[in-house]
Amino acid sequence: MYSRTISVIASLGRPFYPLSYRQKGLYLFFLPPYFSEMNRMKDEWYQLKNHEIAGQTFDNNYDLAIAIIDGIEARSVKGGYALEFLIFNCA
Repeated sequence: MYSRTISVIASLGRPFYPLSYRQKGLYLFFLPPYFSEMNRMKDEWYQLKNHEIAGQTFDNNYDLAIAIIDGIEARSVKGGYALEFLIFNCA
């Protein structure tokens, strides 16, 4: 017996969608290789460039990084959402 739960998968891969999947309640949606509407970072970067750091120039990468961090923090305050920074070990 199959579950009544509907499962959805968005895939960037080659379409392969057997009829048996639908019978089991699994639905696949194939996206184009680049689907900008699903890329939230693109929207955030646009807002940062056009509102938070617009018109500024930076002498070095460090100053740019600090301005980006300040802009992200300002957007989180304006939007009322929590902000968490992750530090990755790149060594």
